[in-house]
Amino acid sequence: MVKRGRRGQIHLSFGMIFSIILIIIFIAFAFYAIQKFLGLQDSIKINTFYDTLQNDVNTVWNSAQAVQPKPYILPSSVKEICFTNTGSENMILYGNNNRPENSHNVDHINITATTAAGDSCFNVINGQLSLVLQKNFGDTLVTIAK
Repeated sequence: MVKRGRRGQIHLSFGMIFSIILIIIFIAFAFYAIQKFLGLQDSIKINTFYDTLQNDVNTVWNSAQAVQPKPYILPSSVKEICFTNTGSENMILYGNNNRPENSHNVDHINITATTAAGDSCFNVINGQLSLVLQKNFGDTLVTIAK
């Protein structure tokens, strides 16, 4: 009679251990890739906002007179947009921590009238921003208001 031990029942082969390690690595890589894609999505939303805002400002700037309310979509990480006439870039995006995250220059806006009309910061609520682009007859630049 051959005596059989119990070692075979709980002993994993090298192939099985290697497969488990590979599965863990693939799952970790999948989470990393998803996180990067979500970050890329926020970057695309911000760049789309810049392009759309500049196109809307150009449309109003090319008209003789206009008042256009425009909605914009931003990532939920952006909480406020402020216009300033200091520095080379006149628009600053503020994040959740009230620190500037991104800035951009918008051409053809009357930054003096935009900042003098009161509060030059606009709240982003649930990723939604509403701006009013206006140009009166005889104005050369576009004013941004709430």
